[in-house]
Amino acid sequence: MEIVAWKCETTGKVFEHKVKYQSHLKKLAADRRSKAKHDAFEAARKQIFNDMRNTVRCKSELIAFITKNWQHFCMNAMVNSWSSTRRTKNKIHPNLKFFSVKDFRWVDHVSNSHRAPIGKATNWGGRDKNKPTGYPGWMMAIEYNVEGPDTVIPYSSEAWDHTGINTGTGGYARNYYFAVELFAEDWPAMADAYEKAKAWAILNNDKRKINEIVETMYSTA
Repeated sequence: MEIVAWKCETTGKVFEHKVKYQSHLKKLAADRRSKAKHDAFEAARKQIFNDMRNTVRCKSELIAFITKNWQHFCMNAMVNSWSSTRRTKNKIHPNLKFFSVKDFRWVDHVSNSHRAPIGKATNWGGRDKNKPTGYPGWMMAIEYNVEGPDTVIPYSSEAWDHTGINTGTGGYARNYYFAVELFAEDWPAMADAYEKAKAWAILNNDKRKINEIVETMYSTA
């Protein structure tokens, strides 16, 4: 008696019935499509934040970028919020009602106690004497709120995870608010603009704050 079976070359599973084998192949194909879609989504999500860090040169451009690309930050919030991903699937993201940046300033030594430039280690409390205790960059505060038919996804710190916008103390009262740190290493366009403004200030004896000069050079507002 001849025994007929079907073996999947991908998984190595053997099936006695052709219908089950075909069903298995369909499932594999669906899984591949789902993975390809997920990978494309992840690549696009990460690329938008890479573009931000490599093109934004000043505070006003940062505000404009976030405002224009808010839906990408919404998706970032959903991806990074483990508790809300399933129950918010297919829901509509709220629009950004307003977004503001306050007390934007350069700091020669931004602590890496809790956060660090992308790809570098933190050094909590500076306890590791063999590691830096901070890096140059900017400190500021952000305040914003959202509006729309659905505000279930927590658009708080999750929206900024892995973007180079490092949130610290904050939360939600009437609006979302966070202290924020930007490391110059993560923001090459902004760092370059800052250095050019410093050179301008020296050559022209400009006594204004460097960030004010940067805004004059690059702001389109």
